[in-house]
Amino acid sequence: MRSKYSIGVAALMCLIPSLVQAHPSIGASGGWAQGLIHPLTGLDHIAAMLAVGLWALQFEGKARFVLPLTFIGVLALGGLVGTADRALPWVEQGILLSVLLPGLFLATTLRPPVVVSASLIAMFAFCHGQAHGAEAPLGIATGFYAGGFILTSSLLVLGGAVLGLAWKNNPQPQMVRFAGGVLTVIALGIFFV
Repeated sequence: MRSKYSIGVAALMCLIPSLVQAHPSIGASGGWAQGLIHPLTGLDHIAAMLAVGLWALQFEGKARFVLPLTFIGVLALGGLVGTADRALPWVEQGILLSVLLPGLFLATTLRPPVVVSASLIAMFAFCHGQAHGAEAPLGIATGFYAGGFILTSSLLVLGGAVLGLAWKNNPQPQMVRFAGGVLTVIALGIFFV
């Protein structure tokens, strides 16, 4: 059983170098490559999206799908607002909280109810989407750019879920708590830097 998750993690990790090595400014990608790369350009984005997948695995049954689906759906909405050049207050603080709170919840095994968790995830996703949309390069096809950042974000959330599954079924379930601690440290580092 463990090897099945290891293969999934290895496959996901193989995707990351090809995304990072893409050359967004070369060729007529219409924004696709830029969108694919954008979520990988900030540790806060990577950490938050992995955290969503890990956090979702703390629930059972269909509730596991609520957080990732909420995140991706609201991320797209936030991206749309961001590309409309709407500056919103508190976006950076929301992004910081998107790493800090899931980190604290995972580290302490605190599990707010699904409704509360999904509401927080929606707020975090909107902030991330707004930032992604606002940072869209000029002169690109917004739809392709959005499709790229939504795909990469989805893969990062899936990566967090795969890690969560591997660690949850592992004889050492404290890895999820350790990951929460790492997320908390990352958030504090982002705050103080």
